[in-house]
Amino acid sequence: MAAEQKAHRQQRNRERAARLHDGVYGVIQLLTGRAHFIRRQNAGESYEEYQQYKREREKLIEQHEEERRESVQRIEALRTRHRAERMQLAERMAFLLVLEDGQQARERGQGPPQNLRRIDPGPSLEF
Repeated sequence: MAAEQKAHRQQRNRERAARLHDGVYGVIQLLTGRAHFIRRQNAGESYEEYQQYKREREKLIEQHEEERRESVQRIEALRTRHRAERMQLAERMAFLLVLEDGQQARERGQGPPQNLRRIDPGPSLEF
């Protein structure tokens, strides 16, 4: 976009510069006041063009900020979901380890460990 704007700006500057003539016609423009009018017109057009480019850049920046904001929200939602899934998996693994320890204790003729609390197994991971 910057390269396109630069090329367009250079073209428009050449067009504006062509309005002011050299030589005898340039002296006539200067004496009649037309050169002053053309310079003011050129300055006004140049400023309007600058403002237009500035608005385009600001609009582009706003679009990028909005896209970034949406991306950050999606990333945060995924992080939250993944964190919850990891917690569920950890709880499920802990539950399975407790069951396994209890099974091994029964096989050895011992009772289940007394200091273990019951852990909710969470949702089934079977498909």
